[in-house]
Amino acid sequence: MMETFHEFYYKSKLPRNTPDYKVQNATKRNVVIIVSQPNDEILWAGGIILKHQKAWNWHIICLCQRQNEEGISKFKKALKALKVNGAIMSLDDGTEIKTSNQKILEKAIIQNLPPCEIDLIITHNPKREHAGYTKDIGKAVITLWQNGTIRTRSLWCFAYQDKSQSFYPRAIIGADFYYPLHELVVRVKHRLLNEIYGIGLESPEIFTCPASEAFWSFTNSSKAFNWLNKQNNKVMKHT
Repeated sequence: MMETFHEFYYKSKLPRNTPDYKVQNATKRNVVIIVSQPNDEILWAGGIILKHQKAWNWHIICLCQRQNEEGISKFKKALKALKVNGAIMSLDDGTEIKTSNQKILEKAIIQNLPPCEIDLIITHNPKREHAGYTKDIGKAVITLWQNGTIRTRSLWCFAYQDKSQSFYPRAIIGADFYYPLHELVVRVKHRLLNEIYGIGLESPEIFTCPASEAFWSFTNSSKAFNWLNKQNNKVMKHT
């Protein structure tokens, strides 16, 4: 059954040179995605994974606050369907992971990185694109990159907005990379969410899945760290 996703996408008439994905992919890339819960990999980056499924080496890390066996099993099925590698870890220590527990998060990230040179890390926006502790993951990745604990040639942070949940998340048109997805790609994302994660095709959660994907891009850790500090200052001014 998992093969149907691959066949549906690659046997479709989706043009492979669509302007949606003018991303440098002349050479094989090692790409790591770090997310906070199962299905985030499909919601926020499913399109870019499908587009470069064969051209790039993918490794998806899911760091949950709490996760049951069913959620872990579904995530592993998603990895198989997408034909990528990955790992999932529950950080449940009886308390919520907060900024004060940042060291726990940083240790988990280091622990689950693949043993290879990393060309690109894709992760959450520390400004938070939706509710949860996702901003702490983005902050941890940038901090580790800045202090030299992890190395990557570039970093992408999800670029979505929902205006304090006043509408479903939308890709930010002015982000560094903005990709309107082909209708067939959106359909594949919906099928993955439905058939693996059990999300109803008419449920509110399926409408959370954006029809475009967007990312803030950094090739310099210092610039990413300065951007992070600006985001933190904005939050402090509003609290």
